[in-house]
Amino acid sequence: MFIKLYLLACLSTLIAALQVEPLRNAHSLGTVELRWWYEFPDFYRFDNLSILLHHPSIASDFAILANQAERDSPMNISLPLVPAQLSPILVESLDGYTLRATEVGNTTHEFAVSPPFAIGAAEAGSSPPASSPAPGASSGTGTGTAAQGRTTNVGTRDMVCRGGVRWTIAAAAAMGLEWVF
Repeated sequence: MFIKLYLLACLSTLIAALQVEPLRNAHSLGTVELRWWYEFPDFYRFDNLSILLHHPSIASDFAILANQAERDSPMNISLPLVPAQLSPILVESLDGYTLRATEVGNTTHEFAVSPPFAIGAAEAGSSPPASSPAPGASSGTGTGTAAQGRTTNVGTRDMVCRGGVRWTIAAAAAMGLEWVF
């Protein structure tokens, strides 16, 4: 009898799974709809979650959403600037992106991973968001990026990457790109 109850308990945890859909028609700097759901509600197991954009050839994940509940799905999100190709030397298309649903306080504790999908190059007319300090205010910039559970705090000085694409030092470092100042 104990073995039957044990098997039932194990199987029920596998059935109560979180599912994350792959993004469709995704473009760098574009807006897409993100969907996730639980096959069987199990709120004590997946209270709130963070969603990270992952690619194995990029050094760190992009934090897309943080502290979201199941009822928040679907949600429109803006994608960060991601390369369509790493460089002219490495002709490796970046079509192996996945979305990782993780615990809010521990991004190494993974609840679910979406099937792989592609992100196309930025469409014409899309540009990264610009910001400027208020008149009379002193200016200083920095970023706090959640990436694989680490915080990065670097300046956002502009630089030029091969091919004339403008990146910040933080973005290029995260992507492992070569740059010229």
